[in-house]
Amino acid sequence: MTKRKALVDIAYDILSKKRKPVPFKNLFMEVSETAGLSESEVMAKIGAFYGDMSLDPRFIQQADNKWDLKKRYKFEDTYRELQDSDDEGEDEEEKEFLGEEEEEETDHENEEEEY
Repeated sequence: MTKRKALVDIAYDILSKKRKPVPFKNLFMEVSETAGLSESEVMAKIGAFYGDMSLDPRFIQQADNKWDLKKRYKFEDTYRELQDSDDEGEDEEEKEFLGEEEEEETDHENEEEEY
């Protein structure tokens, strides 16, 4: 019985040879061809493959859903990119949350005054 190579390991090999970011669709097509997946297997595994790529620390997702090897980038560049994307909606979410809190407190205060 031969052991099949994990799809993310095939993706790692492909990206190592390409030496540049690759769109997810193209990468998955090449991975599935290399792995010899049938059309039904491709449809069944694409979601899990995307999740595996997202969780695997060897990879980094870039703009336009392109993927590359994280080792090609300086830590500061990848950290800054993640930090910037995390901070973008944080203030809005915090304001919305606090705004909802304030409204709830106001409603409760009004209820107490009515009694």
